[in-house]
Amino acid sequence: SLRLYPATEGIFDDADDQEFDSLQATILNPGEAVAILYKSTDQKWNFVQSNNYRGWVLADNIGETSYKEWLKWQNPDRFLVVTAANSGSNR
Repeated sequence: SLRLYPATEGIFDDADDQEFDSLQATILNPGEAVAILYKSTDQKWNFVQSNNYRGWVLADNIGETSYKEWLKWQNPDRFLVVTAANSGSNR
């Protein structure tokens, strides 16, 4: 959740509307790289720059690592491609 302000509470057009939060800018995908530009004084929020957005993310939702380590995760030597869902019970 990429927020316009470092707050978990939302701003909605009316009391019954819980669908459109005016403070929600966008979402980030798992593994998406961001640059941390600033940390709040309480260390609970990070102001980040993604590929095309800037905003606040809860610090607990970000795994900090070096760029070199992130590249290893993005381009592993070995990987698995899942082509279908199968619980294994229908064999």
